[in-house]
Amino acid sequence: MASTQDVKGLVSTVRALGAELPLDLSQTAQLLLEVEAARPVRDEVRHAAVQAAAFAPGATTESVLEAVELQAEAGAGAAFSSRLLELAQAALVTRFAQELRGPSGDALLVGLRTGFDARVAAPFASANRLGIVGLSAEAILANGTEAQAEAWRALPAAAQYGDRVYQLVVGLVGAFNVVTSGEYGPRAAAASFFAHNAHDFTTTAVGFARGGGVWSSGRGQLNTVSEAQAILDDAAPQARPERENTTRVAVNTLHAGGDDDEQEVGI
Repeated sequence: MASTQDVKGLVSTVRALGAELPLDLSQTAQLLLEVEAARPVRDEVRHAAVQAAAFAPGATTESVLEAVELQAEAGAGAAFSSRLLELAQAALVTRFAQELRGPSGDALLVGLRTGFDARVAAPFASANRLGIVGLSAEAILANGTEAQAEAWRALPAAAQYGDRVYQLVVGLVGAFNVVTSGEYGPRAAAASFFAHNAHDFTTTAVGFARGGGVWSSGRGQLNTVSEAQAILDDAAPQARPERENTTRVAVNTLHAGGDDDEQEVGI
């Protein structure tokens, strides 16, 4: 279940990637931050008030007990207010998650797509076109053209940006449940946001699980929540492929079980 910290982390990551939240998501996130900041007076403040009454010149039994009663009433009210604030925060987090599952979630991914296309898809498309994907620095220096060298130098930053988008999508799936992923864990289900179609989904998930090669293989697209859900729905019948069409990879992300067991994954 998502938390206030999940919402704050998502907002921060989206902005770090050069995008902005759709209006309703931004408004809900701002409401949440303001409610979080509306904290009741701390117990230490009330304790200090009672101590001040006790140390006051001319203190009497009545004046000290009056201070105790006043702060006790304030403390009881503050405790109740604190519980209500927690309830309000939880409701706003739920509202934020529900908005992510609707048109606003699609709009968020469309906004992120601009940066993804320019900073991930384009550099790797250029590298594939120039035939330099997978080449070593030595090979580029020895035989590469200036255009190939320039394209090769752009790849680490492109891969890093793509990985940051992928981690954001994992959070959308894992914390906010923006798609119904069935038997797949968040990291595998997140592959549906980058796959071309249901047939390509499992291959993409395996690529992420193995920790490399997804961007260089030409998976240069970012799907919306609706598009990712459609891919997951179409991929469901393929979840148990025939043995001759499987490969074994030791990951704990392709299925939701969470154990570091080898899983059969169709390719």
